[in-house]
Amino acid sequence: WKPDAPPHAAWCAVGELPVFRFGFDALARATGSLMGVPTECEHGVPLSDDTVQATTTGVAVYTWCSNTPSFARGQEHWALTPGGVEHWIGGAPHVQPTVRMPDLRRPCPR
Repeated sequence: WKPDAPPHAAWCAVGELPVFRFGFDALARATGSLMGVPTECEHGVPLSDDTVQATTTGVAVYTWCSNTPSFARGQEHWALTPGGVEHWIGGAPHVQPTVRMPDLRRPCPR
């Protein structure tokens, strides 16, 4: 911390601003202003290889196992799948969209 330094967003390197990248950027472009603006930098989730990023309207989650970026705002969810954006209300969808082949060297948790 330095006096008169600009505020520093959580999980960001010094001087880095929170932005959507990769799958979160693609999902944000596909859903318009729905995801709002990132309030922190994307970061890993303890005990998993997934990543998350808080926004002004909810939270974006990247699920490594299915290579799926998704966004949740309360009970509403959106995910970027090979068929486009899927939307549902409530818990997780019955079948997690898979957008890449399974990696048998590192199986997904069930």
